[in-house]
Amino acid sequence: MLLKPQTMKVRQVQGIENVATAVWFATLLLTYDHCNQMVNFVENDTYLKQATIRNIAEQIINRLHRVDQSRVGEYCNGDHPGGNTLNYLRANGKARRLTAMGEFNWHKEKPIEIGRYDASIFEVLDDNDNPVYQISGGDLRRWYENIYSPLISQNHDL
Repeated sequence: MLLKPQTMKVRQVQGIENVATAVWFATLLLTYDHCNQMVNFVENDTYLKQATIRNIAEQIINRLHRVDQSRVGEYCNGDHPGGNTLNYLRANGKARRLTAMGEFNWHKEKPIEIGRYDASIFEVLDDNDNPVYQISGGDLRRWYENIYSPLISQNHDL
């Protein structure tokens, strides 16, 4: 089943309570879902709307914490001109994509506690809240490390 990023739903993931971690996993899950619908994908295919990332991040943490727009637009955005805290995302205008490993010399590119969520299950739902598929945090992490990052890195000579 093909899901449009703006209509994707995700069941809360137990244990993820940090907003920045939820933003990173939301961007990873959206990117994984979108790219796996294509035969081949390129970097430009990986940019997402900030509101879409924010919406999925809030679902992941079950709205325990509000995900302010500034978390996606500035705080987690390695390209923010006014300074940032984390390098989880790259910017192209208002759109964002997941930072590939090595784009910021391995400095704050992903949550340091990422391995803690390897057994967590991300359940993607359709519009009627029926499960479409499940994927573990570990499988998402391995896709990020072995598929996504190498593809993006080859475009940037990392």
